[in-house]
Amino acid sequence: MTEAWVLSFTLVLVRLATFWMINPIWSSLKPPRQVKLGLVLALSVFWFSGLEEPAPLLLQNGSGATQWLVLGLMVLREVVLGG
Repeated sequence: MTEAWVLSFTLVLVRLATFWMINPIWSSLKPPRQVKLGLVLALSVFWFSGLEEPAPLLLQNGSGATQWLVLGLMVLREVVLGG
């Protein structure tokens, strides 16, 4: 169960980090990376605390290579949605 919550937080963090690091509004203001990272972490914790259920754990079945492929596709999906 803990793995599902960690995966959910990671996916929220990846989506927000992609949005804030690539967004042209924030890139033109040139705030320091530490400020962006702090904002992303704070917003991730805020939105993660509102989740009622974790992401479905799709990584339980299959071999190690299959699990990494599924995880990579999930992260890629969040990067595309965030950017």
